[in-house]
Amino acid sequence: GSELGEGGTGVVKLGEDRRSGQLVAIKLVAVRPQDIEDLAAEIYVMKNSRHRNLVAYFDSFLVEGRLWICMEYMGDGALTELILAQREQIQFDETAIRFVLYNLLQGLTYLHSKFRIHRDIKSDNILIGDRGAKVKLADFGFSTQLTRQQDKRKTALGTAYWMAPELIRGKTYDEKVDIWSTGIVLLELMEGQPPYMDLPS
Repeated sequence: GSELGEGGTGVVKLGEDRRSGQLVAIKLVAVRPQDIEDLAAEIYVMKNSRHRNLVAYFDSFLVEGRLWICMEYMGDGALTELILAQREQIQFDETAIRFVLYNLLQGLTYLHSKFRIHRDIKSDNILIGDRGAKVKLADFGFSTQLTRQQDKRKTALGTAYWMAPELIRGKTYDEKVDIWSTGIVLLELMEGQPPYMDLPS
């Protein structure tokens, strides 16, 4: 099918479920032996995360050394595209910002209640569907499962402009890093881009 986008862990294409005729997004990931554990973790989080504000996981298949992860298709694309389209004309109004944040926080509340941290909240990973009526969090490639015993992590992952200071500095962190990144998304919605985007990385 046609290409929908490309992320840090693979390319996403449009497909069709032959049984139902439903359009699906298929993430194609080259499988290297050292990636198997991370991919299994991503699938585990997706498969066990069912919420109206999280992109639904359908199934996965290993085909000729590539993992096909079949997910819900969100027809309006990433929030980033809407922000960039509006930046030149008008910015999001308060009602639209409130709607996006409410839905994002609903999905995050669910993830955090399951002791899961997303770790890569940004507009590229917030997908829009049904002409703006649906807002869902996607890309669990960086998600991590916490336990009650181990409720802090120290692995630095994510995208720098949205990352909380403790993530950047390699300090221990918890689900609050997702709240920081959500604040950066709010600034992005208000100003058209995250802070410091104009500075060299």
